[in-house]
Amino acid sequence: INAEYMGTFQRIVHPVRGIGCHHISCFDLGTVLQLSKENRSSFGWQCPICSSPLHGMEYDSEVQEVIKKNVCDRVTVDLSKWGTVGYNP
Repeated sequence: INAEYMGTFQRIVHPVRGIGCHHISCFDLGTVLQLSKENRSSFGWQCPICSSPLHGMEYDSEVQEVIKKNVCDRVTVDLSKWGTVGYNP
């Protein structure tokens, strides 16, 4: 999990992804809202990771917990153990 949003290299605070996206990567909600505010005329509501149209976003509280617990910018997560009791990435 990358704790930085690659578009701005700022740490992700509120991890979200588009409802229709098929990837597990997240981007920061605050960053996307700020970019839309600054670039109203040219901002296209597209996922910054896969470019799919953003018809809505979902908050990923599990990714948020991992980012909150780890101070480094990258965290390795074993997806086969993700969500099992006692697994702590």
